Amino acid sequence: MRKKTDSYRHGNLREALIEDALTLLREKTVEELSVRELAERAGVSPRAPYVHFPQRRDLLRAVANRGFADLAEAGAHANGDIIALGEAYVRLALGHPNLFHLMFSNILGEDCPDARSSFEQVSAARARSVAETSPPGGVIGAIDHTGRVDFVLQRAAIAPEHIVGGVDLA
Repeated sequence: MRKKTDSYRHGNLREALIEDALTLLREKTVEELSVRELAERAGVSPRAPYVHFPQRRDLLRAVANRGFADLAEAGAHANGDIIALGEAYVRLALGHPNLFHLMFSNILGEDCPDARSSFEQVSAARARSVAETSPPGGVIGAIDHTGRVDFVLQRAAIAPEHIVGGVDLA
């Protein structure tokens, strides 16, 4: 097997697997994402990824966590503007629908501490935006702990089925 040197740098297989998973999720669904294919892309044995991610679910959790961290960073750049924060969600949903699906569906189950931690960061950024921009006594939409993004869909006037191929986000 020929090693693909542009994706895996010795000593950083964990990061290479996450980056390659994000790349593959642009073309494939979460269900189609294969640890074996990721190992092949990195030029390592099919068992090597399991050193860093004992189960496929652990890899998916790390990928979702990266998505939440990126979303939190985009939210921080919104500078308290609820519309800009909503646009960050919509950009992610439209630009990377399979990652969005992974992050905001129940694929990882209810107990996903890494994703929940990142989501709390995003949720806090959204709460700051709402507090700073809401009219007195009013709140513009809501996100609950399961990651629903109703406020974005309402503000953008986009039906959920148009965002991630029929996945119900509401």
